[in-house]
Formats: sequence, structure tokens, C-alpha cells
Amino acid sequence: MNNQYYYKILGITQDASDEEIDKAFKRMLKVYHPDNGVKNDEMMKDILEAYHVLSDPERRRAYDFSNADSGFTAQGAETFAGSGQTAKDPGSFTAGSGRTRQGNTSSGLSKTDNFNKGQLIGILSKAEQGSSRIEELEREISVKRPDIVPEGVTGRVILGFIALLFEAVFICAIIKDFRESLDVGITSGEYFEMLMEDPFLPTFIGLLVLFGIVGGGLLINAVISYRAKVDHNEKAREEHKTFLVEASQEINQLKKEYKESFEVLPQRFRYARAYKGIRELIEDGRVDSMKEALNIYKTERFQEDMTDGMMNVQDQLAAIQTTLSNMKVNVNVTVW
Repeated sequence: MNNQYYYKILGITQDASDEEIDKAFKRMLKVYHPDNGVKNDEMMKDILEAYHVLSDPERRRAYDFSNADSGFTAQGAETFAGSGQTAKDPGSFTAGSGRTRQGNTSSGLSKTDNFNKGQLIGILSKAEQGSSRIEELEREISVKRPDIVPEGVTGRVILGFIALLFEAVFICAIIKDFRESLDVGITSGEYFEMLMEDPFLPTFIGLLVLFGIVGGGLLINAVISYRAKVDHNEKAREEHKTFLVEASQEINQLKKEYKESFEVLPQRFRYARAYKGIRELIEDGRVDSMKEALNIYKTERFQEDMTDGMMNVQDQLAAIQTTLSNMKVNVNVTVW
């Protein structure tokens, strides 16, 4: 496998952006996904593996680093020379750790050689528990939204102003009639005496009061409602921001707490389904070692689990990025 294999599988260049990687992955899925009637398990497996590596910044850096200059940089060459190993698997370097992996194995996997069945089951169960919780938190992050309510009060404001406008029109009509009466020689006392004798006066006064109450009430209600909605939304955003921060902190804490358990498997198999599947193989007595269980898992279940797990990863990433952008908070979250 040449050092550009993952990029060539997705039909992109090595300097492709994250967005270009996402688009290329979706494009390849449309072509090779079994649901589309295409039966090419090996190609589908390579596509999923390529995207799994290139979509994660750390795994991508490790892959690029391990394959730089036809496979090695000076530091990488020294590391492999010192260990007497050769790189057989793309991405076999873990950047900055000084560790190597050969044939999709790792130093953590090698540590399990002397474990008995009970120890293997125990450490896999622990890793499954930790990774399940991390994946659960990441799903919550991807779907949870702040309880935002619409802040618009335009309708009530317009109705309020219309009611007050009608009241103003009635008042202007009275003033105009009063001035015209004065122009023809009617005194103010006579005018008000005539006005009091008008049978429509109670109705007129009632309308003035009604429009005043309705218009003023609508405007006051609009102001109060708008302020309440703004306060509610600010609180909802703060609560959601707190949730994101706390969830991220819990994820980072879990990664530290279960670090040794997680590392019994290579990087690309560190998710709950893999830990569970390999544990079940050992529990069923089909294999006696972690390496044998991993090989069987890769053959029988890896593609199915990866396909099921990767189908919604783009929606999760997009949702997380949108949410964090809206919340304007920098949270370090990784979708496994």
C-alpha cells in the first residue's frame, strides 16, 4: 500500500480540507454502499478505513507523519530503526508518542499476551463501559439544542399602534370640530353643552377608552413578553453552554480514567462495539488471546459495525460545529 493510499481511495489530494474529505466520503458511499446494489466489501472497507483516519485530525497527522517521504521522516526512521520493526500498516505511527504499531497491533495489545481469560474479559468490559459513556455524551452533544423561543412581538406592537391610532383619529376629529365651531361664533361653553346633549357621546367616550386600554395594553404586554423571552433565551444558551463544557470535561476525564483499558486495542478499534464484539468472542471460547479475537472481529464484524457507526457521523459533526459556533464556546469534542 503506497503512502497516498487513503487519499487516492477517496479521490482527493493530501492537502484536501476537512470539507473536501467529507464530500468525497459521501460521494464514495453513494457509489459503493451495499444498499445501492454494489457488492464490493473490500472497497467499502477501504473507504470506511480511509475516512476513519483522515476525518480525525490526530489520526490524519499520524498517518501523514508515518508516510512522509515515502514512509518515514528522520524521527520516524530512527524510531523504527531502534525497534527493528517495519511499517506494514498505513497510520502505524502514533504522533508524538514514540510508539509503533505493526499489522494493526499496538504496544497495548501486546501487553495482553499474558492475560488470562478473566483478565481479558474484565479489561474489555471496562473499556466498553467507558467508550459507551463517551459515545453517549457525544450523541447528546450532537442532538441537544438550547430551548430557544421566538422573540418576535411584532403582531402585538402593530395592533397596539393601530388601536392608539384610532384613538388619536377620534381625538383629532373632536379638536377639528371644536375649532370649526369657534370659527362660526359658537363659544366653548355652548359647544360643550351641545356635546353633552349628543346621544352618541357615551359610545364615543367608550370607544376612546377602549382603544386606549387595548392599544396601551398590547404595547406594554409586547415589551414585557419580549423582555421575558430574551431572558429565557439567554438562560437557555447559558445552560446549554454549561452542558457542552461539562460534557466535554466528562469526556476528557473518561479518556484519562480509561486510558489503559482503551489502549488494549489499536486506535481504529477503540469504540464500544469493537470492545463488546471482541469480549464476546473471548467469552464464547472461540479464541484464547486478544490478537486472535481482534483478527476474527476484523474479518466478521468490523465492516458492519463501521458502516452502522459511520452513517450518521457527518450529521453529528455538522451539528456539533454549528452548536459550538452558535454558543461561541471552544470545547474539545471528538466523535469516535
